[in-house]
Amino acid sequence: MTSLPSLADHSQSSAELVNSSETNFNDEKSGFELDLMRQLKSVLDPFWLMNPGKILTE
Repeated sequence: MTSLPSLADHSQSSAELVNSSETNFNDEKSGFELDLMRQLKSVLDPFWLMNPGKILTE
């Protein structure tokens, strides 16, 4: 019987996954999409307290 590879050997931390996904996120979105996302963020989080500086900036 073969053993399965350990998850610890190939896993990434959630911070690593978030940081790697942030780098290309804004490059893939159009200006319209980013503006819309900023408007939605402003409505849902008017003081920009949740995840400040992540993906979107004011």
